[in-house]
Amino acid sequence: MVTETEDTKNKGQMNIIERPVMYTRTHAGKDRIPFPCKTRAPFQLAEKVPITFDPPDMAALYRVLDDLNEQAVKDVKKD
Repeated sequence: MVTETEDTKNKGQMNIIERPVMYTRTHAGKDRIPFPCKTRAPFQLAEKVPITFDPPDMAALYRVLDDLNEQAVKDVKKD
């Protein structure tokens, strides 16, 4: 998740505002703890999947995966 900070004017405290980001590859958080991710993309085309979707959009991820699966089938049929 991406963290942004914002000062609270009335109390002088700091609020932490987190907004979700959808990762498609293993990544490390701010504490350097790895978070495993797997998208189930065809292995020969996996690098074409965006690393993040910000804001998260499952429909967009599945459209990308559908397109890559179709491409993988076409590539196999060529050979």
